[in-house]
Amino acid sequence: HSRAEDEDGEPFRPLEPTVQLLSSKWQFDGCQLRSIAGCCLACHGDTLVTLQECKVGGMGSGKNLCGIGLYLAHNTRLAVAKSVMEFSVRGGLVLEDVAQAQAMECRFLRNTVCTSLSDESS
Repeated sequence: HSRAEDEDGEPFRPLEPTVQLLSSKWQFDGCQLRSIAGCCLACHGDTLVTLQECKVGGMGSGKNLCGIGLYLAHNTRLAVAKSVMEFSVRGGLVLEDVAQAQAMECRFLRNTVCTSLSDESS
């Protein structure tokens, strides 16, 4: 299957995460997940994660952008509601492998790429 590539055609490698979840279950409610140049939240394995009324992204424009807001790989499942994904360069929401996401009443603001999906993700 295909994977995301960077501007040089190299396979994409997730940036250093602020929070990394490995095959776990988490809920974030009213949180801010921020990063400068890195990844705000990276989820791998059989992770189930819920975000409610959260802000995810960089600290602002210019040098304060994050690389990726939410990165989901493998069997990760995400439900995000009433949240904002903002100030990212490579994507506010990036899904690979068979990761799945559902976004309800969310806003994607000031991102270079809002969402990025691989062939098998949904």
